[in-house]
Amino acid sequence: MPEFNPLNQEVQVTIKDRPEEAPNYKDWDPVPSSLMIAEALVVCRGMESGAPTLDLQCVDREGNTYTLMVTNGIIQSLAAVMQGAYIRTTLEDDIQRRNPGHGN
Repeated sequence: MPEFNPLNQEVQVTIKDRPEEAPNYKDWDPVPSSLMIAEALVVCRGMESGAPTLDLQCVDREGNTYTLMVTNGIIQSLAAVMQGAYIRTTLEDDIQRRNPGHGN
């Protein structure tokens, strides 16, 4: 776990190919609280540099509220990773449809 920094501008990204490769949070003790995003608020010039930020206003099952401020750089990076993962899996699915048994 990285050192806590309320203004972190980078995030470690790990990619898993299948859901069963991802952590099973139900097995954690204590089980992490689920958060629902209640509102996503884009703040123009949210950073001192003038860059926008995204505030995710969340609530848990008990009604506790949390705000997660995310920088534009992190959002753009995560969006690029998600787009790449989507393209990769779409291409893999297309190859499987066109060539049944390929890669098996």
